Amino acid sequence: PYSYKEWIKIIELHIYFSDIDKALDAVDYALAIDSAKTEANYYKAFCFIEQGNYDDAVTILDSLDKTKDEGIFIMLATCFTKMGKFEDSNLVLTEMENYFPNNASAMYLRAENIYKSTKEYDEAIALLQKAETILPYSFDIIYKLAKLYYEKEEYSNSKEVLSQLLN
Repeated sequence: PYSYKEWIKIIELHIYFSDIDKALDAVDYALAIDSAKTEANYYKAFCFIEQGNYDDAVTILDSLDKTKDEGIFIMLATCFTKMGKFEDSNLVLTEMENYFPNNASAMYLRAENIYKSTKEYDEAIALLQKAETILPYSFDIIYKLAKLYYEKEEYSNSKEVLSQLLN
């Protein structure tokens, strides 16, 4: 196809079917048509994240206008978290809060950073509980909350939180 929009559709299909290499090829075709388009670069960063290529994803995400899309902030913070750069991740999340306050995904990542860097269970649990009030049916939030309770050996709390997944 000679249409940027058609290539975006092809990228989305390849990502949907988890064919990241073909998605990256389609990204290259889309960018050959219009290298300034944010959407193709966003998908390229997404593909890099899927491949575990966080450094290249960070380079792309840093070049995008994060103020219009909270997903870019989340992806960037996630890359830093995956690389063990918890302070960098928290800096991104703090910047995000200026544009998108009370974001459950940001709270989840902040809790993840606290848990991985300091093992401060209570602080991480408090953030996850706050995130859960925003997104009460998020599997990720509920699972992480149950996991932290379990690691604290608060088995009844862990079981109670996990029971939410059955309802």
